[in-house]
Amino acid sequence: LTLLIFSCLTVGSVNASNSSSTLTNAHTNPQTKSQTNNTELDQLLDLVNQRLSLMKDVAAYKFANNIAIENKQRESVVLRSAMSKSQQNQLQPQSVESFFRLQIQIAKEIQHHWIEHWKKEQGVGVSEKAIPNLSTEIRPKLIKLGQQIVDQLSLALPELHDNTLHTENQTKIET
Repeated sequence: LTLLIFSCLTVGSVNASNSSSTLTNAHTNPQTKSQTNNTELDQLLDLVNQRLSLMKDVAAYKFANNIAIENKQRESVVLRSAMSKSQQNQLQPQSVESFFRLQIQIAKEIQHHWIEHWKKEQGVGVSEKAIPNLSTEIRPKLIKLGQQIVDQLSLALPELHDNTLHTENQTKIET
């Protein structure tokens, strides 16, 4: 996740026209609850963590329905949406695309983790009755979080670019 957040720094201020531990937490505690945060960066980190915490449910649905983790068509939709939203927020679309590509990569790693775990345990811990539907329950949450993340990126950029807050921000990112 550190790479993901540091990529925020390259998301670029505005267009000319105008983790590791969180990854571990997402692996081990997929139901991480949202906390009241003080800064724009805190809120961005919280949104990214919320999005990644849904990956256990995504993995469970894919595992139960024998669906491949990688879905290039869906990834393309996510990237196009993020890039479109980035333009509305006067962010550099290519940088937002890189930011979301990294999130997608981390999300797939989390899904791989859970699916490998369930394969080793012969499906123990995955109850088909308790699995939310990917299309009707999980995906709408992911779409909403994706939009919120782009909005929050534009709000967090000044804080990320503030050299006086660099050490404090790095500590937040690494914890």
